[in-house]
Amino acid sequence: MKRLMIGDVARAAGVSVDTVRYYERESLIPPAERDSGGRRIYDESVLDAFVLINALRGAGFGISEVRRLTSLKQTPDVGERLRGVLANCDELEAGLDVAEQRIVAARAVVTQLRSEATAGLADAVAGCD
Repeated sequence: MKRLMIGDVARAAGVSVDTVRYYERESLIPPAERDSGGRRIYDESVLDAFVLINALRGAGFGISEVRRLTSLKQTPDVGERLRGVLANCDELEAGLDVAEQRIVAARAVVTQLRSEATAGLADAVAGCD
């Protein structure tokens, strides 16, 4: 495996060097080895972790949720890991259901506001005659 310095990891993962350090402190990525000068050196496989982390963060997950979801990969028992993944999928779907309900409600509000604005504009134009 190729060895990467922290700046190389940051560039490849599309994050800042501070973010790499933060994710290491939060145990989202494995701890780096250190060279003789004390600089962090990562195994290239750390980039796989960033793919998942970036996807989860992009989807709006907080650090604690990301930690919980990524920790499943470390579970040695395959059955337990799969049960955990399925449980998380159920939670995600429940969250999507709530989000969809909010979207429907928001669209109803937008429709109502447009209707009221259109009616108000029509009344204003009619009053100009």
